[in-house]
Amino acid sequence: MKLCVLGNSASAGNGLADRSQAWPWAVGREIESPIGEPVEVTHVSVVASGPRAADYALGKVEAVDPDMVIVVVGHVPVLHRHGERAGTASLR
Repeated sequence: MKLCVLGNSASAGNGLADRSQAWPWAVGREIESPIGEPVEVTHVSVVASGPRAADYALGKVEAVDPDMVIVVVGHVPVLHRHGERAGTASLR
């Protein structure tokens, strides 16, 4: 099974000594036994801004040809791009 995660630096495991300990790969290991087959995890870091962001993300997903896609939605890009007020609103 192929699992593709469209995420950010946090879901990519940036800053970890062993990126395989980041949650996308942990999820892959957890679902291998119940489904009875290996899970190949691909992580794609995506910044969802600009007019071509959706096409970029879709192209990356199509290149992987996964069985499952997980899209990570977070407020950190909103906070950094638009300030504290917008970041707080995105959390709500």
